[in-house]
Amino acid sequence: MGLQDAVRGWGVSERTLRRRLGAGDAPLAQRAGDGSWLVPTDWLDSEFERAVIDLRDPAVSEGLAAIVADLGTMAQQVTAAEVRAAVAETERAAAEARLRVVSDELDTVRAEHEHLRQDCTVLRQENAVQADRLLRVQTEAEQAWRAWEESQAEADANRSAAQAMIDRLSRQNENNQQKLRMLKSLTSRRKNRLFNRLSDDFDREPLTQA
Repeated sequence: MGLQDAVRGWGVSERTLRRRLGAGDAPLAQRAGDGSWLVPTDWLDSEFERAVIDLRDPAVSEGLAAIVADLGTMAQQVTAAEVRAAVAETERAAAEARLRVVSDELDTVRAEHEHLRQDCTVLRQENAVQADRLLRVQTEAEQAWRAWEESQAEADANRSAAQAMIDRLSRQNENNQQKLRMLKSLTSRRKNRLFNRLSDDFDREPLTQA
């Protein structure tokens, strides 16, 4: 500040200030463009006792007005900061609520996933059991099919043997019928001998063919 403001504010004479400034006691003091001194207030406070402030002093009143204006601006800024803090707190509370909801949903999803995993394990075990049963059934079916084929082959062989026996018995019956007819037609001993010889021939013939 200038020398006049320093004189009023700290109760020191201008002569003393100029002497001290000229001696270099205030290293941070500066010269203005017009050659007047600009004295740092920190140095004034350290070297002199501040005088009673005169509110009627234009410099003091202007300073107070500036301070009051700054205080008003600061109050507005504080109010705006408080509003922003309240909004931030509300948003934080909302974010925490959403986080709790998401966390609950995540827990639910995890529980469902665990249930599905357990169900999948059970289904795999049941599938393995069913596959084993199916394999056993297939094996039994193949065995039954082979047994049926064997029984069918045996039945075919039995039918063939039975048919052969039927054919042989049919030939024997036919021979017997022929013998009977010949016996009825023969009346003499010669014819009987001829019948016996022919009968023996007929008897031998079916046995040889069989």
